[in-house]
Amino acid sequence: MDEVSPSHPTAAMPSTPRFAVRILASLLVPLCLAAGCETAPNASGTSAAEAAYRRGDFAAAERLGREAEQSSRGLEREEAAYIAGLGAARLGDLDKAARNLQIAAASADTDLAARANASLGAVERARGEAGASQQAFRRASASPDPSIADRAERLAGGGAGGSGSASPSGPASGFVVQAGAFSNEQAARGRASALASTVRQAGFGEPRVVRIRAKDGKTLWAVQIGAFGDRRQAGAARDRLGHPEWAIESSGSR
Repeated sequence: MDEVSPSHPTAAMPSTPRFAVRILASLLVPLCLAAGCETAPNASGTSAAEAAYRRGDFAAAERLGREAEQSSRGLEREEAAYIAGLGAARLGDLDKAARNLQIAAASADTDLAARANASLGAVERARGEAGASQQAFRRASASPDPSIADRAERLAGGGAGGSGSASPSGPASGFVVQAGAFSNEQAARGRASALASTVRQAGFGEPRVVRIRAKDGKTLWAVQIGAFGDRRQAGAARDRLGHPEWAIESSGSR
């Protein structure tokens, strides 16, 4: 697989608290997970977490979402992690928010993944992680919702969400650790699932399954880990994970 170098440098990210708060407030919007967005007063799990978030009880949303994430699997787990991440972000715990949003951002559900990546991009930007923010916004730009896709594309280019012109767009800068590439998507998701616990414990979020193109033009499914500003950081992460045979790829190699 060819490694693609960024065609444009990463734009400088504004880092003032006012900017961070504005971006966060505009992107931390939950899915309508409960049918019709109507949630019974005695609801539990993810529905209760979403209801708490919508009424502004962010502490309850984070707690209920986290509990639901820990007790469920699949899409339900990812939805719960999404709400927990939004709640944590509203509470100002950006590290916890990023960890939860990374779970949802790796979902096979296109809409959920895009919304989670949009929120993750905002959180990473508020944390001062410019490269990770740009990558999350680029993933969110694939959203089936044009309003999310357009906004994410502007933010990925370094713009301020419509309050200024974006930098020229190109492949996202930075590097990832690639733990294999498969011709079968299910095989890739199986590898990602098997690695998930180890990767989380190492502090690198959730492994992601992304579609890439091989040298011969064939479509492959790659398992990618992390978002690193340079090759050295990615190499250190790979060593920490104990797999020196894994590849380090430009995050623009898709």
